[in-house]
Amino acid sequence: MLRVGSNNFLEIIEPSEDDSPTRRFVDRRGEGLFQVTMVVDRIDEEVLRLEKEGAKVMKWTIDKEKDVTVAYVDPKSTSGVVFELITEAMLDKWGVER
Repeated sequence: MLRVGSNNFLEIIEPSEDDSPTRRFVDRRGEGLFQVTMVVDRIDEEVLRLEKEGAKVMKWTIDKEKDVTVAYVDPKSTSGVVFELITEAMLDKWGVER
């Protein structure tokens, strides 16, 4: 993951397995932008706001003790791009220096 600016990151990935979300994306759409990740203060509030706007959002807790929760906006709601919502705690879990 590469830092771009003060609180933005760029991650370049490629499919490592034949049956993965990344592989299916590349097979359907070709190479290009797959996901935009945004750091938010309160995931629950953002999820509610997005759902009120009509987006389908999937959310789950990765590590309850450390309050690590992620949410994904269904790409059908966003012209084919996955939007991921994370908190600072997820950056810590990934080991991203800030």
